[in-house]
Amino acid sequence: MNIRSLYPFALACLMFAIAFQLFREYLLWFGFRDAHTSELDDAEHTLATWFVWFSFVMGLWSLGLGWRSLRADVSKPLLYTCILFLFAASVSIALDLHLRTYMTGSTGG
Repeated sequence: MNIRSLYPFALACLMFAIAFQLFREYLLWFGFRDAHTSELDDAEHTLATWFVWFSFVMGLWSLGLGWRSLRADVSKPLLYTCILFLFAASVSIALDLHLRTYMTGSTGG
């Protein structure tokens, strides 16, 4: 077993950890007990839902690359996967910062 075949598995674990952390932060405890949410909370909830699903799918893809790396070279698909994930994370962060500039949050004032 080559050490390079562990990279896709480590990347998959990282993507699953990111998805789980976002699920815990933004999706599991969404809203107050009276079901009140602000405009920003709703937008962040939708954005987090999409990114959690994207991270989960990319984690499954990385697991597939890991299994494939035991028999073949997957350095280019792994590089493209990393670039795609970093691009999606950057777009999500930029969109979240944009939403925070003009939407009101539930912090009060």
